[in-house]
Amino acid sequence: FVSKAPAQKIEEEKAKKADGKVVESADGSVVYEIQSAVEVDVVSPADETATENYKYRLVDGEIYIDQYIGTGAKDVHLPDTIEGFKVVAISARAFCRNEEIESVYFSDAIRFVGSEAFHGCENLKKVIFSPSLKTIRSYAFSYCTSLSIADLPEETKDVGNGAFYRCAIKTINFPAGTTYISQNVCAHCKDLVTAVLPDGISVIEQNAFNECTSLTDINIPNSVIAIEDKALYNCRSLGLIT
Repeated sequence: FVSKAPAQKIEEEKAKKADGKVVESADGSVVYEIQSAVEVDVVSPADETATENYKYRLVDGEIYIDQYIGTGAKDVHLPDTIEGFKVVAISARAFCRNEEIESVYFSDAIRFVGSEAFHGCENLKKVIFSPSLKTIRSYAFSYCTSLSIADLPEETKDVGNGAFYRCAIKTINFPAGTTYISQNVCAHCKDLVTAVLPDGISVIEQNAFNECTSLTDINIPNSVIAIEDKALYNCRSLGLIT
């Protein structure tokens, strides 16, 4: 299904995002993101400070965690403060490909997760987000193949391309105020059964739920003006669209 709504309106909605361009192989097995200048975060080593577990920066009186350097911990509780300053962001690739952690608990002030922050954390099973979380950037939890618990807070309005690509989540509930469903956001989530979309969504982008072979229940709000190519491709268990 593709709406006949003017292409300009669709592009205006998509332009609200700051995500990069996605290139996918013909068989859908490889996804690579070319990040926009907005997402690329160049950090000079001179800007960073380290504790026992983290490399971090102080930005306008707030702490950005740039890299997790702890070892041996399966359960990670992110700190509320470092040196008396609130921790508010997890930078791009901060935990990328960590093979030890199994659960992560966000502190209350964290509002931003950068691109590929937890990409490839194959043993990560559970993430408890902060109620303040507003933005999850592209592929932040991609290839977290054990991740089954990741409930989005009500404040989270911006969930980037491929944020949960190839995860093990069973349910995803996009919060009220979300205006688009990003491309590849839950693609190849073979265990996903239910997706809840709020009123106000205008576009379900390409490959959003591609190859979600266990998906049985998804609602399409009346506000949707376009469902893009392969958004629900090979959702072969899908029996209820409301």
